[in-house]
Amino acid sequence: MSLRIPAIKVRQWLPQWDNVLFDEAALRRKPEKWFLICSIPAKILRSLSGVYRRRDTDATHGQVDAGIQRRLNQSRSDEIGRFLQNGYPCSQLKTRELADESLVGNLRKPGWLPTSIVLNILTRADVRNGKKISATALALVEEPVAGACSIVLPDIEDVEGSPILPFEIIDGQHRLMAFNDDVPDDFELPVVAFVGLDISWQAYLFWTINIKPKKISPSLAFDLYPLLRTQEWLENFGGPIVYREARAQELVELLHSNVKSPWYQRINMLGEKGVRGQVTQAAWIKSLLSTYVKAWDSPEDKIGGFFGQASRDTEIPVPWSRLQQAAFLMFLGVRLRDKINERARGKVLMFDDVNSLLNTDQGVRGVLTVTNMILCSLYSELKVACQEWGGNGCDDEQEIDASNYYDGLCRLDNSLTQIVEVLAEALACFDWRSLTAEFSADEAAIRDHKAVYRGAGGYRMIREDLLRTIAGNAPEGLLRLAVERLGLVQ
Repeated sequence: MSLRIPAIKVRQWLPQWDNVLFDEAALRRKPEKWFLICSIPAKILRSLSGVYRRRDTDATHGQVDAGIQRRLNQSRSDEIGRFLQNGYPCSQLKTRELADESLVGNLRKPGWLPTSIVLNILTRADVRNGKKISATALALVEEPVAGACSIVLPDIEDVEGSPILPFEIIDGQHRLMAFNDDVPDDFELPVVAFVGLDISWQAYLFWTINIKPKKISPSLAFDLYPLLRTQEWLENFGGPIVYREARAQELVELLHSNVKSPWYQRINMLGEKGVRGQVTQAAWIKSLLSTYVKAWDSPEDKIGGFFGQASRDTEIPVPWSRLQQAAFLMFLGVRLRDKINERARGKVLMFDDVNSLLNTDQGVRGVLTVTNMILCSLYSELKVACQEWGGNGCDDEQEIDASNYYDGLCRLDNSLTQIVEVLAEALACFDWRSLTAEFSADEAAIRDHKAVYRGAGGYRMIREDLLRTIAGNAPEGLLRLAVERLGLVQ
């Protein structure tokens, strides 16, 4: 029995479009001045849909390839299938992690797919690769009253013998291929359906949907993170990377919003272009994920994150809350700022100068990388001092903020605060001028060297230069011990 799908006719045409160069011989015949919007059960839609993909072979020179789709990326469809079942971030989990209900339960979200599948309904006149659709396989558009339509679907049994399926997918093949028999029969997908749309216009439509639109910046996406995550995400720091991403985003938010932070109101939270002297939120998060918030569970990583979950030598890390972690980064940043500004005295750049490497992605990554390396190498010597830094007399963490922890850290005088002071002093000896700063005529070689910090390789170059600076300015004591352990002694 045929299924009748209610549809709405959307009239979308401008008078000037009549002047477009339509050419049936070039597969650009004039289309209908409307399209349809409807919803179709996912299982039925998949059974009735064909996808014509671009091919590298099997094409004769000069022959027009009817395929407009990229090759199916099965892993992408599999990920969409995981998203469908449990939403994000479960779609990012590994198979063994998905089997852990205690983990999935904290992360499960609805896997809505509200974006329309865009397709073309073939007509009797359409030819694809020299073939026409059989009469019994056609999907027919009925229009009993103006503005209201129905799409009469063919029986699936009648379609099986047809050389061509009634629907051509223009956009949404990976979503459609994500469905399996576990999905209920009444699970529907929104559909935008064109009728008799020629191949060239399908290619044009695919391009405008997938290529032309500008993606949102990663920083804006991370700015939406607090609306997505739950309190359990913030407390659970181990397991999937989504927990560490949530913690990193929380730390960046605190560094940007706390008045005692040296980066107060100086992080580009939305990733807006043209903002000089501010590193984007996304860059900060990536830097924290590769340093302080890095896990200790990777056998190839010799150095984990100072805020990491657990080390390979079974040492339990100091149980700092996210407020303490933010306060420690504030303390480190303030000490570095004070040492740099004290050393500058108007001769070179200050900490917050727009021409300082400290206000670039490479500079932030460099500072976080080398300080994390130093602190992790001294973990055994510092863990008691870390534990001495408690809750400052507050039993309920919600009653205080990072400022209280920062003040408590400033009052401490132990190996933890001392190593930060010495480390900041050594880093202040580095020439923090960026390529956009002023250089004298006899500093041409120095300026040329600054150019190597640009691009992906700049992370490694600035890290190596910072480590050399630390090694050359490390006094006797803990910092010298760290330099020796890291093999930085020249």
